[in-house]
This record gives sequence, C-alpha cells and structure tokens, in this order.
Amino acid sequence: MRKALQVLVLLVPWPLWAQSAPTVDELVKEALKVNPSVEELRLRLAEARVNEVPAGTLPDPMVDFMLTDARFPRFTVGKEEMSMLGVTVRQDLRYPGKLSSREKQAQAETGVRELELARLKAEVVAAIRETYAELYALDVELEKVEEALDLLQVLKETAQARYAAGFTSQEAAVKAVLIKTRLQERKADLARQRAELVAMLNRLCNRPLNSPLGPVRGLPPYPPLPQNWQDLALEQAPEVKVMQAEVAAAAREVEVAKAELKPNLFATAGLGTRGSFGAVATLGFGLEWPFWRERKQKPELEAAQLRLKAAQARLEAVRAAVREEIEKTQAAWRNAQEQQTRYQQEILPLAMAALEAARATFLTGQVDFSTVIEDFNLWLEAEVGFAQRQAQAFAAWARISLLLGDSGGES
Repeated sequence: MRKALQVLVLLVPWPLWAQSAPTVDELVKEALKVNPSVEELRLRLAEARVNEVPAGTLPDPMVDFMLTDARFPRFTVGKEEMSMLGVTVRQDLRYPGKLSSREKQAQAETGVRELELARLKAEVVAAIRETYAELYALDVELEKVEEALDLLQVLKETAQARYAAGFTSQEAAVKAVLIKTRLQERKADLARQRAELVAMLNRLCNRPLNSPLGPVRGLPPYPPLPQNWQDLALEQAPEVKVMQAEVAAAAREVEVAKAELKPNLFATAGLGTRGSFGAVATLGFGLEWPFWRERKQKPELEAAQLRLKAAQARLEAVRAAVREEIEKTQAAWRNAQEQQTRYQQEILPLAMAALEAARATFLTGQVDFSTVIEDFNLWLEAEVGFAQRQAQAFAAWARISLLLGDSGGES
C-alpha cells in the first residue's frame, strides 16, 4: 500500500498533492515574531527607552579626601591649629532647563526608534505579501504547464494517429514533441524562480536553509481601500513619519545646544577635623563658565541647526518620493483591476473557445496542427496571464497598505 502511494505521488503533478503553503497572514505573523532585523530594532527601542532616565539625571557627585599639614612632613593634626584632616563632596549641577532639554531630546530619539520599528514591520509585511503574490502566479503557471503537458500528450497522439493514417504530415508530430520540450524547459525555469522566491520568504521568516514551502493555491481577499487613501498616505507613510520624528529630534538637539551656552553650576560641602582644636565645616557654590563658547558651544549650536535644516530638507525629499510612489502604485492598482476584468470577461472565455474549436476542426481535418498549437499557446498564456494579473492586484494592494503604515495588525 505504501509503495502504491509513493508511485501515485510521483505520477501526480506536484501542485496537486503537495501540502499547501501557510496563508499569507500566518507567514506575516511568523516573520514579525522571529525576523532578526525586527528583533534588532525592538532591542534598539528598548535601549532608547532606558537611556531616557540617565539623560535627565545629574552627574555623579565627587568625593575628595583632604589633609592639611602645617609642618609637613611631620603629622601635626591636633597639634597645630592650621592642620586638618577632612572630606569634601562636590555635586555638579545644571543651569535650569538643561536637564529637561536633554531628557526631551532622549525621548525624541525614542520616538524615532519607535517609528523606525513600525516602518520595518510594515516593510516586512509588504515584502511577504508581494512575494506571496509572485509565488501564487508561479504556482498557477506550474499547474497550468502540467495541464498543458497532459493536453499536449493527447494532441501529440492525435497527430501521430493522423500521420499514420495519411491525413497529415509528419510536421505535426514533430511540432508536438518540440512544444513539449519547450514546456519542460519552461517548467524548469519556473522551478528556479520559485526557489528564489521561497529563499526570500525563508529569509524574512528566519527559517533554516532549504526550508520547503508548499504551493500557494490562492490569494486571500483584501479589504476595500479608503476613498482618500492617497491623502492618508501622504501623512501616514512610514518613511514620512520617521523623518518627521527625525526633524523633531533634531529640533530638540538645537534646544540642548542653546542651553549649553548657559553656565553650569556646582556646590561643595566639606567637613574636617583639627583634633583637639575642633571641627571645620565648609560650604561652597560656583559656576562653570562657558569661557570658550565662541570656539566650542557656539559652533556646536550652529552644527545642530544645520542638522535640523538637513533633516527638514530630507523630509521634503521623502514626501516627494512618497508622492511619486502613490502615483505609480495608483496606476498599477487601476491597471490590475481593469486587466483582471478583461481576462475574466473576454480573454479567458475566448482563448478556451478558440482552443476547443481548433481541436475539433483538427480532428476533422479542417485546420492544420499549427493552428491548434497557436490556439493552445493562446489558452496557456491566458490562464497564466490571469493569475499574474491577480498577483499584480494583490501586490499593488500590499504596496498601498505599506504607504498607509499597515504592519500586519501589530501595534
């Protein structure tokens, strides 16, 4: 029984018996969970959040131990009134507003990391959806090539029988063999293309080397697009939101640089002993003046302002790129929808009718084999073309979802 099953598996074309691929949503969920690039940005986001607290915290205090000896090298503490042994603590302070500006800058950097993670998730989701659509088109083509080989075998036997009976030339039988060989060549090329797409999905899902993926038997329905999706994309595109956060972070950096023009403060407190002469306490307060501000703080402020302007210019460039992508994707979406309708209503029915008519008239000797082959190729290309149009529509929807910041349902 087991041998018979193995023979059956070998005889039945691969797409018909192989276990189906996971759904696209299952692959998306898997990738967002294990993709190493996503995990890297998750960790960088966690790092940025941890850095927020230190950014708004004062520097560590410094402790100095002090010995004042009036008759050094003799130890005279308790014997000389001027000799003393003590400890001093110094705490560097910050001019009011400096710590809060640094904390806000750290929070702005965290905002950048959050949006970078959201952007990467959306890109991974879109890449999986587009690759899945390409796999669907390839798997349909592989299935149709298998069907075409079966149909061609029937045509080949018919041509050979007609040649043996003297109703047609040997050319028909030779052409049938040639077309079969070309189809086998096409099948091998499709298998190579499929292996490349599976390798891409394996990378996105961080799967082991040569992990198999069954045939994609269909594409899921996708929800209707918002009527104003183009306007939404201009504001919600992940790349735009990341650059907006970069601009905000650069603006916070300018605030920090401006605050550094102000002096820093420090306070000191000390306690010493003079032995039998009694204890000594000291208190102090001072400024760390930005004496070299023309050569240090002001150039740093100017550099921060230039980085802000550069970030603003980059934001405008990103918005222009998003507008271009919206126009291209909109054209691809409309074209795919129109072409699907054309295939369903015209091309597929006409191609099938032409092939059936050619087969029937060939059997009665009214047309030659070349006409049958021509209609056979038209039918095959129509079947494959329809699947490709379906894949193109799904891929266009995936790109629009990317522009809208869709991260596969993950927040």
